[in-house]
Amino acid sequence: MQCNSNSDILAVGLQLLGSSREQKATAVVQLYSFSNYHWYMKQEFKYHDWELADLLWDPENPMNLTAICRSGHLVRYHLCWDSTISDGNALTNESVAAVVDGASVLLTPFKRVVLPPPMYSTKLDCPANVASISFAPQSYDIGVLLADNTVALWAPFDTTAQRPPFKTAPALRAVLALTHENEDKTGISSLSGLRQLNWIDSNTLLVVESVTEGKIVDYVVLIQFEIKEGKADVVNSHRTPVDGRLVRLFHNKDTKRVFVEVDDGSVLEYLTDADMPILDQVFQFKGPGGQTTVCPWVATAVIAGEESFVGLNDRSKLFLNERLLSSECNSFALHSKFLCFATLGHKMRFVSLSEPYQEGSLDISTTQAYDDTVRELERGSVIV
Repeated sequence: MQCNSNSDILAVGLQLLGSSREQKATAVVQLYSFSNYHWYMKQEFKYHDWELADLLWDPENPMNLTAICRSGHLVRYHLCWDSTISDGNALTNESVAAVVDGASVLLTPFKRVVLPPPMYSTKLDCPANVASISFAPQSYDIGVLLADNTVALWAPFDTTAQRPPFKTAPALRAVLALTHENEDKTGISSLSGLRQLNWIDSNTLLVVESVTEGKIVDYVVLIQFEIKEGKADVVNSHRTPVDGRLVRLFHNKDTKRVFVEVDDGSVLEYLTDADMPILDQVFQFKGPGGQTTVCPWVATAVIAGEESFVGLNDRSKLFLNERLLSSECNSFALHSKFLCFATLGHKMRFVSLSEPYQEGSLDISTTQAYDDTVRELERGSVIV
């Protein structure tokens, strides 16, 4: 057991014994966080072929974890905190907040009710520990990527026939196993090392796969599935290799475009119009001095009719395309009309999406009385 230097994440190494003596034990690393007198289990990493020897947190970067195996392998994880909220401008969006807690997903429809954690409206009990969550566009069905490399597909969180606090949970539609007997048909024999699930169409998922081939290679995996009589099957898939380590896979539900950010700050668009999906570079995040920067939190917004990139790096710098909006940002969110972000100075700022951004318009020293682009926040507030 090891805590990181911020004491906000506890890493626990375990050995999971098989159901019989013939089955080999599986090494597991689980990550826990503590908030409001409740322990949440946030992630689980399994090592089927390696025996875990030790866990080490980086003393300078509290979000870097290294797992040391007795075989001599070192696995380093670069972690970041994510808030999972159903996004998009569709009227069916209930702004559902999803919180991971082991094999449970705790749901609260922020559009209808606001409950402070660890309270919640209802929860999904999954067959295995949760790795990632995504909401389908328009319908807002819930996809949950599990630690055993399956995807639990849930119906949307319907609040129209309920009264607060909306305790009726969505129904489980099916569990999609990311394996298939007919590899020639689907291109998949087995997937492993999965993260960052994105539900981009009614029957299409994207997920990131990391494969050790001498070195670690990241793939964007497209999975098309169908559900018949309560059973989900993969009908088609394709792996697209990424040049570099993939940092973020993100999807704009309104423009329906998919992008990938890699570890040099480059943003590539994932295109499926051709016979095979391809990645085409469209942008690169750069700091004021022209040096490249990586933004673990990134999104796209349509500003004055043009799609723009919004990125926040781990040094609190918020970028809008090539412009530096703030050097003290701790979180941001996109509204249909505004880019909203909170600062370390406990202020909320708003950038209009209806007109091009004007340089210097966020200078607090020039703001006038009754300026509605600036709001005071409680100390330590972040946007979820």
